[in-house]
Amino acid sequence: RVVGVVSNGRRFAYERFAMAARRAGLTSASVKLFGAEPGAADARTRVPGAHAQALEGLANLLRAGVATEVRAPLHRG
Repeated sequence: RVVGVVSNGRRFAYERFAMAARRAGLTSASVKLFGAEPGAADARTRVPGAHAQALEGLANLLRAGVATEVRAPLHRG
């Protein structure tokens, strides 16, 4: 069966967690970034390094074989 998750991706930055999620049946993930650039994303989340952590989570999901989509806002500025 298909098992999916919608996430900010940050928890998946821990490779063991991402692999365990895949073994438990995770097949797809939708990861929302809070900005296309690190400064904007970190400012919105109010967590320094959150953007880098989300990207690492995406990389780990892909390495685990999870079908992954990325969602990022577009701003006029």
